[in-house]
Amino acid sequence: MVLSDLEKHFILSRAYHEAEPFVRERWGEDASDELWNMTMVSLTDDEFSEYLKLAEKLGQLVSRRLFELWRFMMSEEYMRERYPEEPPVVEIGNFSAGTLQIGLYLHWYNSMPSKEDNEEDEKYERRKDLHDYAFGYVNQEAVKNPLFDIDEVLGEQQKKRQTIKNIISIMQRSRDK
Repeated sequence: MVLSDLEKHFILSRAYHEAEPFVRERWGEDASDELWNMTMVSLTDDEFSEYLKLAEKLGQLVSRRLFELWRFMMSEEYMRERYPEEPPVVEIGNFSAGTLQIGLYLHWYNSMPSKEDNEEDEKYERRKDLHDYAFGYVNQEAVKNPLFDIDEVLGEQQKKRQTIKNIISIMQRSRDK
């Protein structure tokens, strides 16, 4: 399996989103914008436009599928509070099934819950289990018939994280002058 350029761009954007809180806290909003611009500088206009379409569709698809799952499991009160309006049904568009599976997998992977300070182990484990359960519904196609190699995606994610670290190092050096 070979990852497409679009898939690599999406993985790069996820690495940016992981690092962005650190950059924002350390240097402020402008630095966050600078990190984004430096991250996406190598994309052509068409590649960036295609990435934006994919990111938008994936966000809509995750939102819709979580709505469907929670509607089945949660109380009406919870649903009214969490979803004032029902998310629209999503038309996938021209993206390959593999690209969608990778994108949905990375949404899940990058949204793993972390243990809060003073949180009991059992409570944390329940939150983590619910997160994993939700992934099974959100990315049900990958659970049934995965079209990508997780190790290859995680390897590419490590490369993209290194790219972001390199960009942050450049930002650090320019601010230290």
